[in-house]
Amino acid sequence: MNGLLGLIQNENMKIYRRPRTWIFAGILLLLIVGGAILGMKFDPEYSGSEWRGQVQQNIDEAKKEMKGDDTPEDFKNMMKQDIAQNQYYLENDINPYEKNAWTFINENLLLTTIVSLFVVVVASDIVASEFTWGTIKMLMVRPFSRGQILFSKFVSVLIFQLVLYIELFVASWLVGGLLFGFGGFNFVDHTFGLEGGLTETAVGETVLKTLGLGFVSLIVIVAISFMISTVLRSSSLAIGIGIATLFAGNAINLLLAKYDWGKFVLFPNLELTTYIGGGSPPFEGMSLPFSLTVDAIYFVVIVVLTWYIFKKRDIAA
Repeated sequence: MNGLLGLIQNENMKIYRRPRTWIFAGILLLLIVGGAILGMKFDPEYSGSEWRGQVQQNIDEAKKEMKGDDTPEDFKNMMKQDIAQNQYYLENDINPYEKNAWTFINENLLLTTIVSLFVVVVASDIVASEFTWGTIKMLMVRPFSRGQILFSKFVSVLIFQLVLYIELFVASWLVGGLLFGFGGFNFVDHTFGLEGGLTETAVGETVLKTLGLGFVSLIVIVAISFMISTVLRSSSLAIGIGIATLFAGNAINLLLAKYDWGKFVLFPNLELTTYIGGGSPPFEGMSLPFSLTVDAIYFVVIVVLTWYIFKKRDIAA
């Protein structure tokens, strides 16, 4: 066990010894701070009675945009939803522009896409790079099985993924707290559905759910990238295919939209955050337990296939 922990530690050292790891961390921090600066400049926080005037202005503008016989019905429905939501704010004295550490984190959840990109790069490269650099033979002469070597690399990628998620959360909380105040976990976000109906969600709860489900989805994507890294000997090719796989999900979902069996395909089930706040899944009959089950099955298959491929590889070639 101590030997395996040492192997994991060694793989982590390889990751954090490379300049790109710190460049990734720096870019993420820069995006968080830059987003806060731009938000303060272009998205002011209305306080006192200011917010009521702004909300009323939004209602008046929405009503103007609804006028006209050539206005699409879908657009009118969206405007009705916007008007109902803003009227609710006025009637219940709710300032929708209030900012705090947790609303700032919620805004920064879009950066999980950047985190996914960085993690996929590392996962796609971690095995293939051993062949690119010619260090795979040196790794194999050590007193560890191929399964242990593969396991240590996969765990190291997951640790890197966790580190970036922690950076995103902590940096956003600190920057948001210093600029807007550290409270707001129970701050309630109000949204109206297209067919009516009010949804009230604590922002802090939404943040934690989104980060948690996003982390689970990324684990499956990492497994795919890891398998690509195991199959290919070229580090650059593995990274390119890994990135392409990361962004292929939306296109695949669109292609599968007209097929009922599409709900059994992996990519639609990776959209776990869809279930937060009463969102509709891409296929009828899907639910969070269903998607988690499908993801788990694919994950096991991918991991077993990766282990089999790596076990059978001709290292001397």
